[in-house]
Amino acid sequence: MPFLPNLKDIGYLILAAALAIGGSWLWGKFQYHRGAADQRQLNHTEVVLTQKISKQATQQVITKYITQTKVIHEKGQEIIKKVPYYVTIKDDSSCVIPNGFVRLWNSANEMQFPSPATSVDEEASAVTLSDTAAEHAEESERFHENAAQLEALQEWVREQQSIYSQ
Repeated sequence: MPFLPNLKDIGYLILAAALAIGGSWLWGKFQYHRGAADQRQLNHTEVVLTQKISKQATQQVITKYITQTKVIHEKGQEIIKKVPYYVTIKDDSSCVIPNGFVRLWNSANEMQFPSPATSVDEEASAVTLSDTAAEHAEESERFHENAAQLEALQEWVREQQSIYSQ
């Protein structure tokens, strides 16, 4: 006669199988959530480290930019101070700056075309050669400050791309 397990034994087998399946499922779920939490912590740590490196790179670029603009400003002011040495009072009195030149200069600074030339443009303006030299030095200083600012911005963008693309 074949062996027939009794209903009680079948119940225990079903219960053991259910406990094994349920326990395995719970253990897998626990491991998944633990791994997900570990990954979130790792991601958070990486984000904090990346932000720290980014902030340091930003600070370095700003420090370099501030130093450059300080040097540019000091050089510009020194050049302006030397205008009277290079453009003397005698030079101012012997060089007439016509109104047309002044109008063209001002229009060019505004990126506009001047109105058509007239006979008034030929007359002497109140602007002196030393005024023109000083104004040119100031504009050159601003140009170099803007160029330094653009270079710093480009450097900052390259640094950030390098940091965040890793």
